[in-house]
Amino acid sequence: SAELGRLVRISQETAGKAAVESLAPQKPGDVISSDVESFEGCLAWPFTIRLPQKKGLQEIFVDAGDGKVIRSEFIPIGPPLAETPAP
Repeated sequence: SAELGRLVRISQETAGKAAVESLAPQKPGDVISSDVESFEGCLAWPFTIRLPQKKGLQEIFVDAGDGKVIRSEFIPIGPPLAETPAP
């Protein structure tokens, strides 16, 4: 972990701001983060952001080298939609 930390150029705080800004104009709720990790061949800051108005979470990975969003994916939360029975 300390070794990865030496390769980081973008702080967790700066990466978090980039993650939140990437959701504009949506208003994010709680922001959850963890330590820098390897993601798709890059060092990245992972963030999970609650989106109350959309009833779900947005998972965002921000490159720890240049601060750009690598991946952003919405995950709905709630009861699964009823499946239509096969005829």
